[in-house]
Amino acid sequence: MTLLCARHSLTAMPSLTTAITRRAKVLLFFCGLGAALPLVVGWLPDGASWLAWVPDLAVHWQWVYLLVGGVCALGLLAQRAFVWAVSGGVVLVLGPCLAMPGAPAGATGAQVLTVVSANLHADNDDPAELRRWTQGLDADVIVLQEVNPRMAAALAGWADYPYRMLAPAEGPFGLAVLSRLPLEQIECRVPPGQTLHARMQVHWGAAQVVLVAVHPMPPISPQFHARRRELLATASAWGATAGLPVLIAGDLNASPWSSAMHPPAQGGWRRATALTPTWPASLPMIPIDQILVTRHWRVLDAGVGPRIGSDHRPVYVRLSMD
Repeated sequence: MTLLCARHSLTAMPSLTTAITRRAKVLLFFCGLGAALPLVVGWLPDGASWLAWVPDLAVHWQWVYLLVGGVCALGLLAQRAFVWAVSGGVVLVLGPCLAMPGAPAGATGAQVLTVVSANLHADNDDPAELRRWTQGLDADVIVLQEVNPRMAAALAGWADYPYRMLAPAEGPFGLAVLSRLPLEQIECRVPPGQTLHARMQVHWGAAQVVLVAVHPMPPISPQFHARRRELLATASAWGATAGLPVLIAGDLNASPWSSAMHPPAQGGWRRATALTPTWPASLPMIPIDQILVTRHWRVLDAGVGPRIGSDHRPVYVRLSMD
């Protein structure tokens, strides 16, 4: 009896290992497909089609593909499945490299503009956590999304930010901009079927720059997917018409791998924020809170903030100009 049990365990072990190896290969294959999606989404037709929408939903999760696929690749390497491990690892690394290009780094010691973007969550009435964090950053301009009327009333008491654009709303599409620097020529737009977005000029020392605040539709349907792309395309073009250095800040509801980022990228826009995930706040996996800049800007520093009572983490950048 003892001998039979030993023989049974010895024969069962290889089959268990084979099953785990097979599943690791399947997982690695699908993670590799996800990592390669940035090569595909740009070629899919624009508009409210399922063919464009579904791959774009899947393209955002590059860090998940890298983590899960990386574990599978290491396991396969331990099983001496070298072709699978090496080829899969190469494809997984490809995904993060295919993000929207970042803006060039700047030299330290230059005049610095510190900009924050934060989605506050529509049900959040208390800016205390945001206040503590932004004071530590010494932020010059703060761009806020999902600002409800009660939050706007609290923000209006921030005496050290005397220049403001407050456009609160019940629901997820209220906007606000708080600034230590003068704001002029503030213009808000709400085209049919679109969300509020705002453009203004910021006086920064002797320079004038343009700020565009946006919060497009989340891509929860093919129609909203198309509206998000349309808004980011029109907002980037609208900002550039001023002929000045421009930056776009907001919860873009799109990662740097999304097809929605292609129109701004084709117009010469670059990421000032890093690829660090911002959503969901409890376990960030996707970088959808972003700041984009025109060719005039250089990035001195960029980062992600703590939890501030929202389902998003805020972002900041420190910028200089040529």
